[in-house]
Amino acid sequence: MSKLKRGIISPTEKQGAGYIFTTAGKLFRVTGNVIEEASAASQEFLTLSKALKVFKVDESGIEFNYDFTAKSQIKELNESKAENYTKILELEEKVDFLKSTLKESKLANKGVALPEIEAELKNVNENIVLLNKAGVQVRFKYDANENKTFIGNREVVTEGVTEEAFAAAIIKYEDKALLNIFETAAKNFNMFNILEFVTEANEGDVTISVMRTPNRVYAWRINEATRIGKFIQMEPQELINYVAEETGEDISSSVQDLLDGIKEQVEDRENAVALRREMISFLQDQKGRLAEADRNIPAIKEADHFLSSEIKRIGEEIESLEEEKLGRDEGYLEAILKVDFDGLTKGTTVLIDAMEYSSAGKTDLLTVFKGDEPLRIEKRAIELPSSELT
Repeated sequence: MSKLKRGIISPTEKQGAGYIFTTAGKLFRVTGNVIEEASAASQEFLTLSKALKVFKVDESGIEFNYDFTAKSQIKELNESKAENYTKILELEEKVDFLKSTLKESKLANKGVALPEIEAELKNVNENIVLLNKAGVQVRFKYDANENKTFIGNREVVTEGVTEEAFAAAIIKYEDKALLNIFETAAKNFNMFNILEFVTEANEGDVTISVMRTPNRVYAWRINEATRIGKFIQMEPQELINYVAEETGEDISSSVQDLLDGIKEQVEDRENAVALRREMISFLQDQKGRLAEADRNIPAIKEADHFLSSEIKRIGEEIESLEEEKLGRDEGYLEAILKVDFDGLTKGTTVLIDAMEYSSAGKTDLLTVFKGDEPLRIEKRAIELPSSELT
C-alpha cells in the first residue's frame, strides 16, 4: 500500500547562493527557482542526515530506545522494563547512602548498627540483580522545546552524554558511535528544518520525492532494493501522472497553483491569438476593399503595402504565440549584467529562468547561471538583449 508523506524533516545548510537539504537519501541544493543534485556537505550535516535514519526526529526533538540488558538499540520501549531502569537508579542511590552510612558507623564504632545496614545493603543489591534479570530498557531523548537531554527520566548534560552513558555501562563500546550521532544531532538541532516544498510518495521499494520551487517541479525516484535513482525536472501535469503511475498517489494538490498558472497562461495566449486573428480578418477586409480602387494612385498603393506588411507581422506573432517560441532553451533566457557583480563584469552574458524572470518585480532576487554555478541577483541588475524582447 502506498503512502504520501509531507512535512519532510532534513538538516539544511547554506551553500553558495542557496542551501542544501536531503530527501529520500539524496543530497540536493536549491538556489532560488532551481533545484540540482549536490555532492558535498559539512560533517555536521552528514551526521544529522544519519540521525534521521536511526532516530525518531521531529519538531519536538530526537529520541531512540535502548535495551540496557541486551546492549542494543530497539524500536519499541517496554514500559515495564523502562520502569526497571528508574527503579535501579533509585536503588543505586540507596546503595550509595547505605555504603556511606556503613562507613560512618564503622568509624564511630557503632557495631550494633552494622549488621542491620549490611543486611539492607545486601537486600538492595539483590533487588538490583533481579531487576537486571527481568530486563531493563531506557529512552534517550533530546527535548528541543526545553533544550534538555534525558536518559530515561534523568536529565543529563547534552555535551558529554555519550561518555556518561558509557561510564554508567548503559551502552556497549561498539554503540558509542550511535551516541555520538545522537549528541551531535542534539547540539546542532537548529539545523533541522521542515521542507514544506517536498512531498514523498512510497510504494514498496520505490520512493518518489516531489520537490518544487515557485515555478518549477522536480522528481527524485529511488528504488531502495536496487539503489538505482533518477532525478528529473517535469511539467506539473506530467509529474502528477508520473507519481500516480509509480505509486498510485495523487499529488495534484502540491502543484495546483502551478497548474492554475499554466491554465491562465494558456488562456491568455489563446485570447491573444484570437485578438490577432480578428485584426488580420479586419485588415484583410480592408485590403479587399482597396482591390476595387485604382492601384496606380500612390496613396492606394502605399495603403495596400501597409496592410500586407501588417498582416504578415501579425501572422508571425500568431505563429510565435502558438509555438511558444520566445528564444528560450529549456526554460532559460540569455540576459546581460548591467553592473559588476560577484566577480562578473558588466556586460557578461548569463542564463536566467524565464518563468521566474517574467513573474518577478524589479527588486526581487533572481537565479542566474554563469556556467554551472547559480547566483542570486536583483532583476533590475540585468537586462534582456533586444532579440529576446521581440
